[in-house]
Amino acid sequence: MDESGVLHFDPSQPFFTIGALIIEDTLDIVQEMSYVKRHAVAATGNKGKSFEFKFKKITRLSRPYYERLIDLVDFYHPRINLVVVDKTTAPNDYVRRFPYAWDAYVEIARLVVQEAVNEDSECVVIADFVQKPHLSHAYLEPRLKSLPQVRNATMLESHASMMIQLIDILTGCVVYHHRIKKFPGIRKDPEKLRVSNFLAERLGLDSLAAEIKLERPFPFQVQWYNP
Repeated sequence: MDESGVLHFDPSQPFFTIGALIIEDTLDIVQEMSYVKRHAVAATGNKGKSFEFKFKKITRLSRPYYERLIDLVDFYHPRINLVVVDKTTAPNDYVRRFPYAWDAYVEIARLVVQEAVNEDSECVVIADFVQKPHLSHAYLEPRLKSLPQVRNATMLESHASMMIQLIDILTGCVVYHHRIKKFPGIRKDPEKLRVSNFLAERLGLDSLAAEIKLERPFPFQVQWYNP
């Protein structure tokens, strides 16, 4: 799991999204991603340990390797589920219901897992590390483990998990199309736009800025959060 944006008010970040990538066996896809990473490091001149796939870091030199990762998603068919919060139009009920944005994040993360994994299945959740505010009493891991389908849950820094980096890319693509649809006049980053369009084309869509529920070419769902 990974998140994009922030839940508290920030006019430069109108959307907040949490995405989950559900896969039965990570061995082969992680091996392939490591292979792509080695080539990306060589092509961009980055030191291996400092290189990390992140949507916000897409450049002209690295962009083809982000597209190769999307090709791997198309090949291995993991299930992708994303929940999008539009902070500019949706009622800010989550602000009134929760003492901290973190508490709302925990609930939305729980919703993502509920939507993505059937109760008769079992999963282990690995989420991108987000710092819990000291005054909040909500903890992500036990809240997720209260779901019948969650065997265990933990948070990791994204540089330690290729799978977190992969869902970061997919989540970033969806948010980028939402931003363009909401603010068509904004300055567009050509490389981020090309990667976002590449994912949309793989899914047979004109835009990722919509509620989506596909099973082919791979399971991909985007839903808007309605508190």
